[in-house]
Amino acid sequence: MTLSGFVSSFMDKEAAELAAKRFQGVRAVANDLQIKLPTTRTDPEIAHDIVHGMKHHVLLPTNKMQATVSRRLTVPLQPLAA
Repeated sequence: MTLSGFVSSFMDKEAAELAAKRFQGVRAVANDLQIKLPTTRTDPEIAHDIVHGMKHHVLLPTNKMQATVSRRLTVPLQPLAA
């Protein structure tokens, strides 16, 4: 059995595979489901939200920290180079 199409999370993809395996007579499952997040945010939008969140966190020295966002992935906060 081949599963194809889109789901909104990894958990949904796994649940579909487990459900398919429960069908009588199914010997193998090819899980070709693709995960498509409900909303896609741009790197600048994510970076803006990080900066906004940092400004409201009283324990972070925001003038000495930086975040990097690339392809919708965030690198952990790093100290600014001296």
